[in-house]
Amino acid sequence: MLLLRNGETYLHQTATLSHVLNYHTSQLLAIIYPVTCFRMILIVIIMYGNYVLWAMLLESHLVLRL
Repeated sequence: MLLLRNGETYLHQTATLSHVLNYHTSQLLAIIYPVTCFRMILIVIIMYGNYVLWAMLLESHLVLRL
């Protein structure tokens, strides 16, 4: 009977612990996710900007060649 009680409290503690961990990870994700999203957007913009820049440079070179 005592063992069962200990098992119950152990289960309760682990459940509480996992709940707390889940809460904290969700909080962390809530903070990190927009940052990573923003970073991804920035990377895309930078890559696209570089692509446009290279295209313009190539175009000007081709125009100069002609």
